[in-house]
Amino acid sequence: MRFAVVPMRSRGRPLPRAELANAAPWIGDVRIEEIRDEQLMRYVRTARVLLLDRPRVATVLGELFEPQIVAMSPQAFTLSGYERVGEQCYAQSWLIRPVRDAWTLVGAGRGMQPVRRIDRLE
Repeated sequence: MRFAVVPMRSRGRPLPRAELANAAPWIGDVRIEEIRDEQLMRYVRTARVLLLDRPRVATVLGELFEPQIVAMSPQAFTLSGYERVGEQCYAQSWLIRPVRDAWTLVGAGRGMQPVRRIDRLE
């Protein structure tokens, strides 16, 4: 199933509402699984957004570690956890919506907006 994913933070700081509302989502397959983390030397739960036609290619948004669902509705849900940028860890949340068709992304009467597709390498 394809999802539209919008990161809600930048280096741990919440993005302004206007920026979130206008952000072009990443479209891809969301995977949540447990993997061995060599830095922590234990298994951790991670969420990743994968390229649709190349699931073994590195993730586009990076990994969200220890994700938890913090809000959910019929239209969307929010995963929160932390991300690594270099050696630092920062709080991160993803707003995730299912993609059924173009109207899911832009809404009626708003016209088509550019969307960053991740089903092929750029």
